[in-house]
Formats: sequence, C-alpha cells, structure tokens
Amino acid sequence: MKKYSLFFIYSMLAVIFITSCLGNSNQKITIANQPGVVIKSGNDVKVQLSDNISIYSDRLTSGIDDGDCLLLKYTLDYGLDANSDSGRTAGFFTVDLVEANGLPQYDIKNEIDTVNMFGNERLITTIQQRHAFILDRLFLYTQHQVDSFRLQNFFEIAYNAKSEPQVTNNRRIYNLYLRVFRNTEVEEQKTNNPESIFINVFNLSSIAQKEKALGNDSLLLKIRYVRSFNKDTTAVTNWAETDLNLSLYPQRK
Repeated sequence: MKKYSLFFIYSMLAVIFITSCLGNSNQKITIANQPGVVIKSGNDVKVQLSDNISIYSDRLTSGIDDGDCLLLKYTLDYGLDANSDSGRTAGFFTVDLVEANGLPQYDIKNEIDTVNMFGNERLITTIQQRHAFILDRLFLYTQHQVDSFRLQNFFEIAYNAKSEPQVTNNRRIYNLYLRVFRNTEVEEQKTNNPESIFINVFNLSSIAQKEKALGNDSLLLKIRYVRSFNKDTTAVTNWAETDLNLSLYPQRK
C-alpha cells in the first residue's frame, strides 16, 4: 500500500459531482473534493470520476501511478472547444487542475474476527451516505474521534471469504467489517476538536470481479462497523451497519 499523509475534511465540505446537464453553458466552474482514480498508460494520464466521466489535465504528469486514488479540485471551462459538447467527442473533459491529494487505499482482507477488540482500535461514529464507487474502488466517508491532527489512522475492511456472499431473496449480499486503528508510531499532538471526517478508499476488485463474472450489474454490501466495546476494552459488544448498492457498470448521465 502506498503511504500517504493524513488527509481529512470537516463535515461542512460538500462533494460536487459533474453531471452532463451542466455542459450546455459556456462558463467556468470550479469543482472541489472530487474523488477519482488515475488511469495511466505510458505518458497518457487521465482520472476516472463517478458516472463514467474522465478528466484530463497537462498537470497530471508526474508523481502518480495507475490506480492511485485522488481527491481533486479543478476548474472546468465549457468555453474550450474540447469541452463544448461536454467532452463527448474526446471522451473526457479537459480541466485546469488546482489540487490533487492522494488518498489512502486498502485492499479487502478475507479473514475476520468479529469478537475481539484489537490494540489501539477506535470506535467509528458513523459512515456517511455519500460515497463513490469508481473502477471497483469504494470511496468511503467515515467519522470518528481523533487525538491529534498529526495522528494517522489505519483502516481495515474484511469479510469471511468462505461464507460470503449471503443470498437473500436471490440477492447476493456481502457482509464487510470495517475497523480503524491509530498509529502509535507518530507523536501525538492533542486537539480540542475530537470529531473529523476521513476519506479512505477500499479496493473491492476481488469481490466486484466475482459479481461481474456471474453477469451481475450491482455489488450489494452490508458494511458493519464497531460502535461499542466492553468495559474491559477487550471485546466488541455492538456493531452498527449501513447498506450500499454499487453499480458495477455506471453509465454517464
């Protein structure tokens, strides 16, 4: 896993997604907090966004690899010839990149322990409904307590590969277990702001490809996350959950 510095945003920030209905006016718009996945082939670099939309910038030339996950800020000018038809002829929008921050990316694990609490484990307050699923990568927005702005957290998502998915009413549903741990190797710097929103990416290719091979067009998830431990902080006593229905073949709107 590529190492990135801690990146978090506050809940007041909103993610803005491009839709084709914006492309009829010759104007410049600035789009912030846009999740995307790098597609790199030789010197050609583009970023795939939600709804099967891609962007190109001549500033996306170095320091990134194929499959990297980013949070972007850029200006989109519909006055450019390449963007006049919402980028449909070229197959992508040409943008002026302002900022690109790397996001941590985690692979799914195929073994779980749903009983024991692990060292330096934290509670997750909530998983927000906003998310993005791009090229089999799930961008997830979670909220939990932090002790320091400098203190990096590590996330883990896992499932029981031997028994998943569970089939209910002919629907294949994967039970995934999300957990978060703090990195004790970083010196703490206390803060009075205990709640932050973290954006992390989980590579779900292993299960997404199974569903695609079966001819399914959706990936159904039930994500469980720890809400409480026992008094001795040795075991998990309560799991919360949220359901996601992810399109495996998103179409441009």
